[in-house]
Amino acid sequence: MRDFIRGVRDFLGSFAWFRRTPKQMRNALISAVLVWLLLAAAVITFAVFLPTIIIAITPFADEWNPAWATIFRVGAALGMLAAVLYLATRVYRSLTVIVAEHSYVRLRRAVAAHASSSLEPQRVKVSSQVGNTLLGLVTGLPLAIVVFLLSLIPIVGVVLSWTVAAVMSGREFGEELIKPSLTDETVMKKNRSRIAGFGIAANLTILIPFVGMLAMPVAVAGATALATKIAPHGN
Repeated sequence: MRDFIRGVRDFLGSFAWFRRTPKQMRNALISAVLVWLLLAAAVITFAVFLPTIIIAITPFADEWNPAWATIFRVGAALGMLAAVLYLATRVYRSLTVIVAEHSYVRLRRAVAAHASSSLEPQRVKVSSQVGNTLLGLVTGLPLAIVVFLLSLIPIVGVVLSWTVAAVMSGREFGEELIKPSLTDETVMKKNRSRIAGFGIAANLTILIPFVGMLAMPVAVAGATALATKIAPHGN
């Protein structure tokens, strides 16, 4: 738990990279803002039609007591929203990298240089990232369905579904952020809790209105800094 909290603190401290490497952070921010606004519009549109969707797929609840039907449908709606947000954050992360990977490479290298680290962050090929995006959507769909189904459990379902979505998406994000700078699986496994704490904090920040636009460059810079700390020669 201590390492998990350290990871959360690592992310919160990463906003300081706007001061340390301002030029690289500004360049990386442009694509993040554009993609975030695009996906935010898509999610908001979905949310507007969500009540209609839920009523359409739960006709059996029409015969229930109105109060129980409302509770059930609200829970189902929140669960479906959690599933959609889980997929949306995956798409956001991937699209942002596809659009401006060159900016993120420069940011990672600037952070590594600032930390006087010998790490050499690598560029992720666009073709590889496109493939990873499609694969991520395919592999993410089953979990999104699980998240929705969990929301149907009485009383605890909504909390459980949002928790699972946040934890799973955050853990994936943490690993995605670290790998371009650190490929040592042994080191990553040893620091799994810290990386997970970082990724979950970063992923949740993406969901905060407007603040979420800053999350991607902050996460990339912070993850690179974290990589320099946990690498064998780090501190």
